[in-house]
Amino acid sequence: MAVECACVLDPTTLVATPTPTLGPCLPLAGIVADALLARGWPIKRVRRVLQTVGMLGPAACMVAAASPLTEGDPAAASAWITFGLGLNALTLAGVSVSHLDIAPKHAGVVFAAGNTSATVAGLLAVPLTGVVLQATGSWPLVFGITAAHYVVGAALFALWVGDKPLPQDG
Repeated sequence: MAVECACVLDPTTLVATPTPTLGPCLPLAGIVADALLARGWPIKRVRRVLQTVGMLGPAACMVAAASPLTEGDPAAASAWITFGLGLNALTLAGVSVSHLDIAPKHAGVVFAAGNTSATVAGLLAVPLTGVVLQATGSWPLVFGITAAHYVVGAALFALWVGDKPLPQDG
């Protein structure tokens, strides 16, 4: 299915924009977390809130990118995806550092296990996306599945996040 670009931007620019946008957003996650902790927020609440915003925000942006709001406007869809990726930077103050909370002695190993799992999931997601697109031709479906994944992940993290070292870390 071919998509015509009626915008003045080169389609390559639209694809390349989200990743460099993430860079300046990354330090903000730590700044926000530090500010909340300085105000007396418990670690668990900081992790929970930033992870939830960092996942539900991109989910909403994915839905917006595939909605009638952006129909026929790749630049608008790219802007939504870029904004969502910026919000996703908040997860650095959530899941990305929670290993230090629950396994301070073995945080590297716990992080590596989680990162490996995420990498495998990412490797599977690309061909599965191709299968869904080939079968349906629907980007809104692909973005909807991605948004649902964000929502389920946010809910599970909020439910299971810990802030105390596990006994097994002893």
